[in-house]
Amino acid sequence: MTTPMTTTEKVMTSTLPETTPLSTLDPNIYYPVDCEEVFQLNGTWNGTYVIRPSGADSPFSVVCEVHRDEVWTLIQRRMDGSVNFYRNWRDYKHGFGDLESEFWMGNENMFYLTNQASYKLRIDMWDWDGKVGNHYFSESQYFFLDNETSFYQLHVPNDYHLYTGFGGSGLRLHAGPFMTYDVQVPSMRENCAEKFHSGWWFSTCVRNANFNGKYYDKGYADPENRTRKNDDIYWPNIKQSLRKVVMKLKRMSDESPRDLHTEEKNQQT
Repeated sequence: MTTPMTTTEKVMTSTLPETTPLSTLDPNIYYPVDCEEVFQLNGTWNGTYVIRPSGADSPFSVVCEVHRDEVWTLIQRRMDGSVNFYRNWRDYKHGFGDLESEFWMGNENMFYLTNQASYKLRIDMWDWDGKVGNHYFSESQYFFLDNETSFYQLHVPNDYHLYTGFGGSGLRLHAGPFMTYDVQVPSMRENCAEKFHSGWWFSTCVRNANFNGKYYDKGYADPENRTRKNDDIYWPNIKQSLRKVVMKLKRMSDESPRDLHTEEKNQQT
């Protein structure tokens, strides 16, 4: 049986590393707004850096990746099941985990990050076949969240053509509020997070994607019989619970993401 995280487990109230306490970070100092600016200012490569998106109260640490001059800011990673992702609203708001292994950036940080400019979402996924697994990817041409008052509502394209990769528009059906087991969204009839043992975005309690589900070693709840459960790490058309997932954002322009969202809606009318 899957159980929520207890309060005795470590919570990442800020994503700053323990070696850099909040008290040592001067709020009057300018910090880069994302990994793209880290790269522009320092020409640095893969690693952990401190950023403060526009409007954010405090700086926080993020993992930056650079591939062929494309700079990505990681917002989530699953890789070994070392972190419990069945957690409460507070934990998902502030972020949790270990930036060297599994983590969630935090919905509040993600809100400020995704509303200061337009970002593309890329999801890299691996299954359990072979030594390292088959690799899959999916990209969404924009990704941003509303604030906490709106339950960190997810906005991704409704148009299939604005997705690329395997199972492209898997997130499209999750363009709804974020849910955790301890917060009931008034517009929803049931608590989908409790149903699927995770914190995630839901527009209905139908699972079309879920990267914050329970980690099942070898890809199955019952590896011998190759059976799965509905609370695993899921992406459409991949027959196993995922071995590894990385969600990351690339700044595309300084244009407001809401302008892109409005433009798409106008084109569909």
